[in-house]
Amino acid sequence: MRSHPLLDALFKQLKSDGKLKVDKYSMNFTRFIPGYVFVRAAGISGVLAVAMGTYGIYVFKAKVENDELPVASTGKTQKGEIRKGRVLDVDLMKRMYIYDIGFKLHLFHTVALLAIPLTRMPYLVGSLMLTGLVLLSGSCYYEGLYYQRIKSQHSKFLTATMYSGGLFLLGSWLTMVM
Repeated sequence: MRSHPLLDALFKQLKSDGKLKVDKYSMNFTRFIPGYVFVRAAGISGVLAVAMGTYGIYVFKAKVENDELPVASTGKTQKGEIRKGRVLDVDLMKRMYIYDIGFKLHLFHTVALLAIPLTRMPYLVGSLMLTGLVLLSGSCYYEGLYYQRIKSQHSKFLTATMYSGGLFLLGSWLTMVM
């Protein structure tokens, strides 16, 4: 049976003089928990997820409200008049969809980072998950924001980055189960 480092430190202190010393320095037990650094990383990742979600809302809202969208005919009415209205650009819809996927993956895996200290191999699982989170969500954010510029230039590199980020995340989930 595997013992916990926090309990080992408490029992060691009890064995030394029979009394448990409690002061402001000995109450910081978080340094004994393996993988606790990933709980802090989850806090930072959560802040970044909320910031990126808010930024994405304002960027795409401004593009939809401005005159960047083409005005196209939407068909004929019963009287034969041509109706005109705004139609969402297909590229803009793709960009919004990709950005939204990146945001949801970012938020979901940020919550999953909180469970890293409970795994058997917290440093391996946490490293795989953080690497996959940065690669996959970061490339989704980049493609969502700069889709027009990267259409032909860096598409192969970006696709490879997305796939490798997904593989890192899959590896972290499989390692978490082991």
